[in-house]
Amino acid sequence: KFERLRLVFEEAEKLATESGKPIQEIPESLFQPLLQGISVADNEELQRAWASLLATAATTNGVRVAYASILMELEPQDATLLNWLW
Repeated sequence: KFERLRLVFEEAEKLATESGKPIQEIPESLFQPLLQGISVADNEELQRAWASLLATAATTNGVRVAYASILMELEPQDATLLNWLW
């Protein structure tokens, strides 16, 4: 799990930096569900989705806790479809 967390956090940092927006502290009420979801994401597509959500949470105020709940419900093929659509 530690390696998975490290990889997702590294990708999130890269995405946040590339956005050019200032990085801000993520509220605890949002960070806990993000951390929980990242820890169980065992597929690359899902890990990318979590990294993107984490980066967005660190650079905007527009991420709601519900987004983490929704992402936790997705299967790997759902994440692939969302990446394709996005």
